[in-house]
Amino acid sequence: LEQCLAANPNRRFQSAESVLLALKQREVQHARRPLLILGMVAPLLLLAVMLSFFSFMYRQARIDTASAIEQKAGEKNQWAAQLAASSASVQLDRYCQFVARMAEDPIAKQELKLLLSDPQYQEIAETLANPLFNDDPNLNDKRRTLMSHPSSERLSQWLLQFYRDPDSPVSASLFVTDPYGTQVANRFQEEVGASILGKNYSYRSYFNATNGDFNLNIPADVEKLSNQNLKLRPRINDVHISAAFPSTANDRWKIAFTAPVTEGDEFLGVVAITVDMGAFVEFENGVHQYAFLIDARPGEHLGTILEHPFLKDLLTQGEIPKEVFRARVSDLALNQAFGVIEDPIGQLEALATTKGREAYQGQWI
Repeated sequence: LEQCLAANPNRRFQSAESVLLALKQREVQHARRPLLILGMVAPLLLLAVMLSFFSFMYRQARIDTASAIEQKAGEKNQWAAQLAASSASVQLDRYCQFVARMAEDPIAKQELKLLLSDPQYQEIAETLANPLFNDDPNLNDKRRTLMSHPSSERLSQWLLQFYRDPDSPVSASLFVTDPYGTQVANRFQEEVGASILGKNYSYRSYFNATNGDFNLNIPADVEKLSNQNLKLRPRINDVHISAAFPSTANDRWKIAFTAPVTEGDEFLGVVAITVDMGAFVEFENGVHQYAFLIDARPGEHLGTILEHPFLKDLLTQGEIPKEVFRARVSDLALNQAFGVIEDPIGQLEALATTKGREAYQGQWI
């Protein structure tokens, strides 16, 4: 319209045909515009789709590669763990066989029978059998009577011979209890400050054959140890591996291997060998691979770390913090064949400044 009315003749249409031609050219341009837009947008859309596809494929390839590496490492670790488990089984069996031989020794049976048949001991046995009175100073005279008893002294000498035998397994202590859980003889690898002879430990899992100690602050647990019928107390009837427990003699955490001493149907007592945590199973560990032993028995100690390469380091540096034995491996880690876990030892704040702890931090397969 502007060209039709333009004042400048050179800009104005010269005829009706020129107007019609311009209109046709305009229609052609309008018709081509969608094609031009499509020609520009389509390659961009295609490029975006291809980039998204390649990005997805790259991420998936990384995931698949990581999964394959994890799978391969898991299979390798399973094989290594089976070897470590076989080694640990042999070492644990050695302790079990050792304590079983102790329980069958004629000296143990003879001296326990002599002790239990002595009227002097029968007078004090029931009083000493109550673990709630372990710290009662009024019982010290009765404990001294036990300590000076010939059978108790001969049992202590009998235990000493095992420490002198080079074929005996490494131990922290050896002890004998009467049928009610009272210690009547013991020997320690190292000197201890507290005397526990004549104290009753029927609440310990190494005597009552449970997966955890009875709690003396819980009435239901105390009722199980009632003195009304001492022979009905829960007690082991075969070789038993205890839950981890803190020793009342030196406050170190230990594992006990125990066996019942019997003569026919008569239960005479219990013999035991205890081992410091961190000193009873040896694993061959590499720089980027290591094994540790976990308590998988049901109960409050499920997931407890029984043996770990860092425990030995902690023993050489001093005492092992109590927090170590309260740490637990998660149920998820226990139930899966393999996967990514975090070692509880590497996460403990109590070990934050301990040299060497950093080697167990991070995630492990």
